[in-house]
Amino acid sequence: MNSTLDDLPAIAKKCGEKNVRTYLTLNTIIYDHDLSVIKTLVNAVKDAGITAVIASDQAVINYAFTQGVEVHISTQLNVTNIETVKFYANFSDVMVLSRELSLN
Repeated sequence: MNSTLDDLPAIAKKCGEKNVRTYLTLNTIIYDHDLSVIKTLVNAVKDAGITAVIASDQAVINYAFTQGVEVHISTQLNVTNIETVKFYANFSDVMVLSRELSLN
């Protein structure tokens, strides 16, 4: 399904009625010229009541965090050690660890 920013409030409302959490994935490399777009997207997520953003770029993570938007750290960030977990724990309670890790 292709959606636009204008669809976010209806999506959040419909999912919320069924107790379904909603996420907008912003897994892309962010360059300086993308920063205004990211701010627009995160602001739209917040205004619509989307549950969280899934992100791998520090600019997205930081901006969402400062706006009070829940952040989930993406597997694309490559969290592979405890020090990285400790660092990103300042921004998020949810992290998808790297696929390359074993249970050990």
